[in-house]
This record gives sequence, structure tokens and C-alpha cells, in this order.
Amino acid sequence: MPLSPKRIDMYFSNVIVYQVTRDIGLGEDGATDKLSEQLKEFAFCPCGSQDLKKMGWVSPLHAFDAEDMILAGSGRILLTLKREEKILPSASVKKELDKKVKAVESAEARKVGKKEKDMFKDEIIQELLPRCLTKESFLSGYLALGENILVIDSTSSGQAEEFCALLRKTLGSLPVVPLQSNSPYETTMTTWLQEQAHPDGFTVDHDAKLESIVKDGGKVTFKDEDLFSDEVLAHVEADKVVREIRLSSNETVSFTLTDGFQLKRLKWAEELKAQNDDVDLEDAAARMDADFALMAGELDKLLLQLFNVMNVERLKD
Repeated sequence: MPLSPKRIDMYFSNVIVYQVTRDIGLGEDGATDKLSEQLKEFAFCPCGSQDLKKMGWVSPLHAFDAEDMILAGSGRILLTLKREEKILPSASVKKELDKKVKAVESAEARKVGKKEKDMFKDEIIQELLPRCLTKESFLSGYLALGENILVIDSTSSGQAEEFCALLRKTLGSLPVVPLQSNSPYETTMTTWLQEQAHPDGFTVDHDAKLESIVKDGGKVTFKDEDLFSDEVLAHVEADKVVREIRLSSNETVSFTLTDGFQLKRLKWAEELKAQNDDVDLEDAAARMDADFALMAGELDKLLLQLFNVMNVERLKD
């Protein structure tokens, strides 16, 4: 069937990064074809009547009913995970549980214990599941083989770990670890404000969140403020450290960096996106491939520079 001219936004909005600690063989001849077949073994299947949640791999071009399970090029491999969950409000479960407990206690003149309540709750959930509506979501990530990193478009560590867990199951092994630094990230970010200096390759913008290292010492949020002002410096000198700070890189992208080395709310310059305007929009696969290559190339450069300024240890067996 012909592809729709609809454009898919390939630009990541958030980033969680893992380091790949050893060669996983995906750069070898025929490795991507083998990976595609492995992904099909764990392809997405919708929730059954008694399933609360299901997840599996879909094509990055899923919006166009494409069958290719990966998008690969320039040493990068893009994967997309689909999640489907039943919408089961806890309030509805509690209402039915309270009704059941009350009926049993009234009929049998006794108190229902916790173990029995848990059993009732499980029964109620199983009764409600077939009638529940579902919601679906997609989670994308790519392996940058040359840089030995896995980059996932998410703010949720839990969802990122689910992505890694399924990829590990798919490949048989996945030697990835969270980023590690020689010094705490909050210390490095706080030093920028103390020294009123922009980190190499980046510009400190006007938003930040600071928190006291003293218990119950308070928090403060700055928005559209000069972060090198005396007011901000006073908070730093009062033993507050940076938990989040807004940075920009070469007028290409701006983002919020957290003390857990997550990048949030990425905003990509329209001038960057316009570089692919000459790619035929009628060919969705070609446009998506070009957008992904452009975005990932810029993001890889940004991350490598961040690794330097944040003293990230590069691990490779």
C-alpha cells in the first residue's frame, strides 16, 4: 500500500542514556537482518481479555504499516517498543472491593482479613479486565554503535528499564549500565553557577532548580532569570545545589539537564529541521530516515560533549 505523506516527528523530546560496555556484534555483516528476525519473535501483540499490560516491538514506521523492524544507518539502529495497558481506575477497584467486603462481613458476621481482601481484589480485577478500555504508547531508542551508547526517548527510568529488559531478552544479552561520573553531577552543575561560567560547548540559559543539602532546607525554582545573578549566587552560598538546569548547544537544541543525567524537554531549532526540507515528503520512509540521521547525529555530538563537561567515565571492556 502507498505510504501517506504524513510526517513522523523523529526528534527526541527527552533522553535517558546507557553505556554499552562491550561489543554486542551488531556491526557485523548480516547483523541487522538477524536483529530484525529476533525482534519479530518479540513483536507486539494486543492485550487479551485477562491481560493488564502487553508490550513488544513494532516497526519505527508503524504509522505506515511498514514491516521493517529497525531503521539503521550511519552506525545507529533505531528500535520502537509499543505498550498497551488496560485502563483500570484504582477507585473503581476499591469501590467494588468495599462492596464485596461489606457483603461478606454482613452475611457471615465476621471481619474480613487482609489475605482474603487481597484474594477478593484479584478476583475483581479479573472480572473487570475484559470490559476495560486500553491505551497505547510508543517508546523509541537507538543504539549508537560507534559511541557505545543506548539512547532512549523517555523521562521514566522505569520505562527505560523495560525497554532494556525486552532488548536484553531479544538479543540474549545486553551489556549496558547507567552513566557513571568521577564527581556528582549536581556538584558539577553547581560549580557553573559558583564560577559564573558556561560549560565548554554549552550556554547556561535562564531556568534552574536548586535544593538545599540540609534536611528541610528548602528548594527554589528560577524561570527566565539570570542564573549568574547575585540572587542565585546567594542561594548557592547558602548550601543549595543544582538539581536541574537549562542549557543550549550551538543554537541547535536546548534542554534541561538533571542531576541524574537525564535530558528533558528538548527543543530543536527549526533551522536544523529545515535541513531536510529537500527530501521528498511523499516518501515517508526516506524523510524519516533523513530526520533520524540528522537528529541522532546532533544528539550524539551533544552527548559526547556533555560526557566531557560532566566527567562521565567511559566504560568498555
